[in-house]
Amino acid sequence: MSNPYSIVAADKQGTMEVKFSGNLIINHIEKIYEEMQELITPEQPVSFIIDNPENLDITFIQMVIAVKRMWKEKGSEFHVKSELKDDLKQLMAKAGLERELNY
Repeated sequence: MSNPYSIVAADKQGTMEVKFSGNLIINHIEKIYEEMQELITPEQPVSFIIDNPENLDITFIQMVIAVKRMWKEKGSEFHVKSELKDDLKQLMAKAGLERELNY
C-alpha cells in the first residue's frame, strides 16, 4: 500500500531539500516525522518545500515550526517554501501561519 503523502529529499549544493506533498495531516504525522528524521540532521542546512499538498493541517505546521526551532538552536540554516492551493492559503492566513510557510 502506498503512502497518502510523499517525502522526497535531495542534496542541492550542500542544502538538503525535502519536498512534502499529499495528505500532510495528523493521521500520518508520526510516520512523516519518522521518515523526515531519517533524511536530515540538525547539523546540515535544510530547505522544506511544501509542494501543493492535497491537505494540510496544524499538526504538520507544528512539526515544521519545531524543526525550524531545533535548527536555529543548533545554528543551522532552515528555510521553508510553500506552494499551496488557494483554499489552503486562506486557511493558513486565517490561522496566522502564512509567515511560517512562506507562500
